[in-house]
Amino acid sequence: MEIDYKKVCSRRLYNKKIIHFIKIIIYILFYEIIIKTDRKSKDDKTLCVYSVDTIGPIHLENLRASVFFNKGNIIFLGQSFSIFRPILIFKDYLLNDKKSIGSLSDFCSIKYKIDLKKIKEEINVDDYLNLITICDNTPYENLITQWFNSKNKSTYTNQHGLYSYCGDQFNSNRTLYESLVSDYLLSWGEATKVELSQYKDINFGFISIGNHTVDNHVISEINAVNKDQKDCFGVILNGEVQKEFNFRLISIAKELSRLTGDRFIIRMHPNNNVKDYINIVGDNCLSVSRYNDIDYFSQVDFSLAHSTGLFALCMYIKHKIYLLDEGLSKQFKIRNINFTNVSELNFIIKEDYNFDGLSDYFNGFYKELDFI
Repeated sequence: MEIDYKKVCSRRLYNKKIIHFIKIIIYILFYEIIIKTDRKSKDDKTLCVYSVDTIGPIHLENLRASVFFNKGNIIFLGQSFSIFRPILIFKDYLLNDKKSIGSLSDFCSIKYKIDLKKIKEEINVDDYLNLITICDNTPYENLITQWFNSKNKSTYTNQHGLYSYCGDQFNSNRTLYESLVSDYLLSWGEATKVELSQYKDINFGFISIGNHTVDNHVISEINAVNKDQKDCFGVILNGEVQKEFNFRLISIAKELSRLTGDRFIIRMHPNNNVKDYINIVGDNCLSVSRYNDIDYFSQVDFSLAHSTGLFALCMYIKHKIYLLDEGLSKQFKIRNINFTNVSELNFIIKEDYNFDGLSDYFNGFYKELDFI
């Protein structure tokens, strides 16, 4: 079984902007893999891997408290800058590859072929029966998963957010399931299976272990906040992939504010640029910011959103959230909380829908990895 380097590289290549292209070239030429042992375990038949690409969106302190760090030996796959890296790449290409480079994907594959050699030097795959990754869509985790698969090892990757089926649209969300190479996705609840089962080429199984990414400390802090009426609601923006819906959300938020007299705040996605929104939010918007969870939920009575991973957390803390029904994925099609205009939104808010059952559907039930 050969390594499919297009899947290894897919996360890097979906963005077609020139500036991103330049960053990729620099990354390929000057960054080499580093491998560090994070923890040794008595369970020496399971290897757990996280990488430089997963410690950003998923904070390390949350990982340490999760099921991921309760099993096996743990290693970190990082990267370091090397001025001599281009020489190694050029030498390896001349001696081993000698294939024409017809695309950026071909160029990318040269880097990861060299990186895989170093992984093989430091990790003995025959020492393990199982591999668990945080997200095998990230290049290094995808690479080591494919290697373990080629040796007939059992491979598992974690669900780290709400996945959305994207149909024919090509973006970073789509690469999450198209490039998933593990035998099993350790999913949260039934919603993930229903959503991703729309993908006709699905070749992995689902094992529901509940949402292990939720920070219990954050939930306790949020639940301790005063529950009195605040006369303020929040708007949770999408990332840049679905940026167009952010402007529609803000427009409806302004209408609702005029209708009810409530003020509102806007929680930006980490990838949003405040300059795109600050001049269109209107006078009733109190702030546009990258709020942390505690600061955000302590200020609002309910939220408006479109496709946000925060939905799962909202279910945990029983926070009311209403979703704009435009280009919405199947898992978010929930009649009692969907709206297309301010009149529908005002009506469903007054209906005061009971959100309790949705938490189990999205977050599942917490389980230990006793099947390994």
